[in-house]
Amino acid sequence: MNNRITFLLISNLLLSFFCCAQNWSTPILISDMPGINNNQDLCIDRIGTRHVVWSHKVLDGYWVIMYSKSTTGGTTWSTPDTIVNLPGAWLYEPHIVSDTMNNLYVSFDSISQGGSFGQVYLIIKEGDEWGTPKRLTNEYELAMHSLLTIDGNNRLYVFWQGYYNQNYKFIYKYLENEILSEQIIPFVDSNYYSLRSIKTDKLNNLHCNGLFKFFGQGNQYPRVSYTKFESASNQWQPTEDLNINNSNNGCDIAIDTNLFPCIVWGQKINATLPYEYATVLKGYNLAGWGKGDTINKVEEYNHKIIVDKNNAVHIIDCYVLPDNNTLTTFNYYSMSTTGWSKEILDENGSIIMFDIEATNETVDIVYGKMIDRAGQDTVRTYFINKSILVGLTQAVDKGQPLFVYPNPSNTSATIGVDIAKPVPASLYLLDQSGKIIKTFFENKTLTQKNETIYNLTDNYGGILPSGTYLLVLKSDKFIHVKQLVKQ
Repeated sequence: MNNRITFLLISNLLLSFFCCAQNWSTPILISDMPGINNNQDLCIDRIGTRHVVWSHKVLDGYWVIMYSKSTTGGTTWSTPDTIVNLPGAWLYEPHIVSDTMNNLYVSFDSISQGGSFGQVYLIIKEGDEWGTPKRLTNEYELAMHSLLTIDGNNRLYVFWQGYYNQNYKFIYKYLENEILSEQIIPFVDSNYYSLRSIKTDKLNNLHCNGLFKFFGQGNQYPRVSYTKFESASNQWQPTEDLNINNSNNGCDIAIDTNLFPCIVWGQKINATLPYEYATVLKGYNLAGWGKGDTINKVEEYNHKIIVDKNNAVHIIDCYVLPDNNTLTTFNYYSMSTTGWSKEILDENGSIIMFDIEATNETVDIVYGKMIDRAGQDTVRTYFINKSILVGLTQAVDKGQPLFVYPNPSNTSATIGVDIAKPVPASLYLLDQSGKIIKTFFENKTLTQKNETIYNLTDNYGGILPSGTYLLVLKSDKFIHVKQLVKQ
């Protein structure tokens, strides 16, 4: 298994081992507006206010952008407001972010009646007032699927999909100090590049994942791909394919506390009928992308991922019931002591649009659920959250069966293992990227208290650089972790 994924799984296992399970809140209704409410998107600003935007259908081909906020951690919500109304236009796929001063930015698509043309717009809220929507794309082109992100210096990036050089590409502009850049196309060859999600790290780099096809590939499903924009050099890295199988069931990217990306997606796992499917999670470390981890082997859609402050992974998606394609289950995946654990968050309706974010205290989800109300389809907007478990840095200090002294250490340390019953176990040392750099023993049956002097070297005899490491003692029945600090 990929070492990066191993570290994420260990983090999740550790939290599950030491802490009681946290329950999701009862769904809180944000909007019960009659009709269709779609494309829910969530952001949390610097003071903890939750902001949600979505598309609301007024008539066929006529949609508006709605907004609501919560200043109470999601327990109560403001009355929904219409923030953009362009009569006769289909306003779709809104996305919202906030800057360091808690100003809000919303991008959205505007599709003409008949779908012949599409534009991307941006609207800004400074203080209590929403501004006038600004069109970012040319009037007579088909631009759609807007995305946006903002870095730590308040540079706002707005991306969309457009047509250039015989194929679809992702294109963007950025807004900095109230100045809007010219249009930028990172990859100008004739291949297909479709951007699906973006995350910005603390160094202001952009981590992007999407779908890729070679020119002339036809209607075959594309591959999941990754690219990175290096802020310091102002350069885009070449795209990397993460799989070679058909992938078109939704993909999303998250950044962990070590600034490494991890990506989740759905794909076919065979090329002939009957098709089989899987949800795959793949992480990056200093050695590159690993083989990935299979979370399930069913066909699920619209995967979303977030990694919290403890490097615990949270994944949501939906599953369409095979005997009734109007009903779905809304699913949540996390790591438990027995592997990936699935929890159904909601069902008995059609749930296909949702978003997930995390604060230092909670994991928050917003979603739309279709119900049949007096013969009219209505999509309600809901909010749920749950508390994040105790942090990894707190939990690792409690593992009494595993101890080390002196700690911090300079040239050597004594590592002790003391477990009550004989059991085969393994002991590893991991660096902060999640890579196993020292294997002390594997599947060794421990019968009594064991101590060994460790000379602070890796598997190849190299001296460890200064830093913080994780000692991991694991068996089929337990996992214990201890921090080791090398001075």
